[in-house]
Amino acid sequence: MIRIECDAYLTVRDTEGRTASLSDVAPLLELVAETGSIAQAAQAKGLSYRHAWGLLRALESCVGGELIETARGKGSTLSKLGQAVVDAQRLARSRLDGNLRTLAAEVASDLNRWLAQRDGAVRIHASHGYAVAALVSALVDAQAAVDIKYRESVIARVLRPCRRSRAANASWPGSICRAARFASSARRSTGRGSTTRVTC
Repeated sequence: MIRIECDAYLTVRDTEGRTASLSDVAPLLELVAETGSIAQAAQAKGLSYRHAWGLLRALESCVGGELIETARGKGSTLSKLGQAVVDAQRLARSRLDGNLRTLAAEVASDLNRWLAQRDGAVRIHASHGYAVAALVSALVDAQAAVDIKYRESVIARVLRPCRRSRAANASWPGSICRAARFASSARRSTGRGSTTRVTC
């Protein structure tokens, strides 16, 4: 089983075509704000001081302003532009994280379907949603094979062969905690012969 990770990654491009990573610099700026020191921020990120300055200078060159202000006896602080860069990355993550997790779960499921090609996979037919993404992630964490197909219908069916010879029905309100418990149950059920159905 493999997992896919998607993240909101922002790149700045100026009028001359030069590019710099806003997403790489934002965490560094957050550490500068916390420590008051570029050197300490670089160390916390596992970067050399020179490399950290290179990232900062590259972004400053693209946006046309200083990200950090230095005052004698006060150390380093973020400029208004520097704080705006941090806020931009936070905004991107807050707006996109949920959708990116759903996308990552769908891509991972598609790849695992081709990689696994084996019986006993948890087969999910569901509409898009955060609860479905959470369920798939929990199943992957439990090392259970997952075959997911997204549908337009609001009804989601989860089908899995298990040891028992009868069908068991359970209510699924979208709880992440219940997703984790279902994943644990699916991991233990490796036999064949019946269907476990979870209705959303």
